[in-house]
Amino acid sequence: MNKVLIAVLVVLLFTIPSRAFELFCQEDILVGAEETIGEDLIVIGDKVKIKGKIKGDFIGIGRNIRCEGVIEDDVTVIGRDIDIKGDIGDGIRAAGEKIKTDARIKGDVIIFGKSVELFENSLVKGDAVIGGEEIEIDGKILQNLKVYGKKVKIRGEIAKDAKLRAEKIILFPGARIGGNLSYTCANKIEIRDGAEVTGETIWQKPVTKAKGIIAPKSYSKKLLKKSLLTLPVLLIGLILIGITPKQVHMTTDVIDKFPWKSFGAGFVFLVCIPVAAAILFATIIGIPLALITLLIYFSALYVSKLFAGMSIAMKIFHLQDKPGRGSLALALIIGCVIVVILSTIPKIGGFIGLLLIMFGLGGFVISRWKTFILAREKGLI
Repeated sequence: MNKVLIAVLVVLLFTIPSRAFELFCQEDILVGAEETIGEDLIVIGDKVKIKGKIKGDFIGIGRNIRCEGVIEDDVTVIGRDIDIKGDIGDGIRAAGEKIKTDARIKGDVIIFGKSVELFENSLVKGDAVIGGEEIEIDGKILQNLKVYGKKVKIRGEIAKDAKLRAEKIILFPGARIGGNLSYTCANKIEIRDGAEVTGETIWQKPVTKAKGIIAPKSYSKKLLKKSLLTLPVLLIGLILIGITPKQVHMTTDVIDKFPWKSFGAGFVFLVCIPVAAAILFATIIGIPLALITLLIYFSALYVSKLFAGMSIAMKIFHLQDKPGRGSLALALIIGCVIVVILSTIPKIGGFIGLLLIMFGLGGFVISRWKTFILAREKGLI
């Protein structure tokens, strides 16, 4: 399953609107049945419902996401409950807890979720790559299928080859695989009467781990956990962009123009502040100040990677000279994905995460200092 989640995140990283786009950040977002969005749409909210038409890509992050309208290009969504219907002019990339689709999709599908369902009327004209614990495929896939799951049930049709890896696989009556079926499973696949495999069926048992050896933690679980933990940071970043976009842009600009100065300032801040707080705790009078200092310190640590990721994203996609809220929000989304991927690289991810913290901290401290100096020069303080 780790391959599927990596694919979802990498694809999401490069899903950058090439045209003009609209950005909505609010609790409830609705595009009504009579509405038409004439460009790409990016939304971040709690409940998202798309009933109208989008003449471009749709990128959505939310708790509940419903797509019932017409989307002419790609759909890229991350959420808890995702339900996609209607007509999709290109492909779907989705990651969440519960994902259902009854859509007609002209492109490829990449889906990762705890439970994934492709209903009877769903149609995928391209390839499908699906990962999850409970996977049910009742619709039709006109190209190849790859599945990484725990329990897989197929009632629909796969026009070409199917490659499955799961603990239990069942082909129900009416299921049809037009090409070869290759599967990796501890037990033999259950092919019920009325199911059909036109090509060759190849069974491979999974490699048994040696006794006494502790299996490493699943990378896919680590990546998913890190992604979920990053969502609050994403929301904080959006709030900061909404309140003070110039300050956010100044911080990322400092990291971009003065990387080593930012790194040095971040290192000093990271090491010295806890020492200063410990000294303040030694006196009764200094305890409140120490608590405030630590609160600011841990808050800065929490969001520091955000600024480092944004700076990288702005550099890669040339967003430095576009300090508007839309460009900053786009850089934030891409930056969070970059941070998640870099900080979960096996063996060196923790070290990279620490470096990102120091760069982000330094940029934050230097930009705040510059703001203080400017305010003092203007006589504001």
